[in-house]
Amino acid sequence: MKKILLALLLALLCVGTNANDGEFYSEGNQLIPITDTDISVQKEILTIKRIPAENFWDTKYSVTVYYEFFNPGEEKDVIVGFESISSTAFIRNFKVVMNGDSLQHEVKCMQFARDKNGFFKLYEPRTDYFKDGRFVEEEWSDEDYEGYGGENLCFNVYHFDAHFKKGLNIIQHTYIFDGAAENGCEYVFDYVLTAANRWANNGIDDFTLILDMGDDQDILIRSDFFSSTSEWTFDGTATDNGKGEWSAFHVNKGNLVFHKLNFHPEGELHLYSPMK
Repeated sequence: MKKILLALLLALLCVGTNANDGEFYSEGNQLIPITDTDISVQKEILTIKRIPAENFWDTKYSVTVYYEFFNPGEEKDVIVGFESISSTAFIRNFKVVMNGDSLQHEVKCMQFARDKNGFFKLYEPRTDYFKDGRFVEEEWSDEDYEGYGGENLCFNVYHFDAHFKKGLNIIQHTYIFDGAAENGCEYVFDYVLTAANRWANNGIDDFTLILDMGDDQDILIRSDFFSSTSEWTFDGTATDNGKGEWSAFHVNKGNLVFHKLNFHPEGELHLYSPMK
């Protein structure tokens, strides 16, 4: 118990240095329907595997997502997307297989959302970038770049045409991306879960999250999408720290697994491991 409480304190210190001392590359995200659809997500198995490196700054993550979609109507074509707030240089081996066929994808660089004064809201993707059957790519002005200190002012939308037959459709989505590194942290991982609410059933009927961070790991997860560590299965010990705060896990061996039926995520996955 003392060990896991110490891990919690160290991770909170690590999170506190986040804003000024972090190097953020990318975050994982759910597939979303860019065009309107009545298709629902019946099942999703999201597996995230940490790929350690000799230098912890070079840590990478392998993401594999298995989806079962249900189309209640006749067969149709839907543009499906994946939003990333980082450069394409940090995402590798992006692949989509639908009903056994490999799909080709394209990438569009879209401007971030703006506030009422017209200034960019960094790291907040717009939701209106697809209109009248096309991606709306706005022109940039010199004023757009002023005051942002070289920040990237756009996010990338990976998109592909998906042909949904009537009934069950299976999509397998895989990619590798560079993680973030922050002072005081061994590794950091973020994944957008709430994007799943854009499908017709406003969530996922049967959701499983598998975290493979390695053996003998101290892991801190913000309790935004779960209410208790008892909702997780794993070999090890855990300490709850309240809804909206951080829960601490020590995983002796194997995976940390979260399973939920009728999952309507209200928060994202934020994960940290303190420096050993």
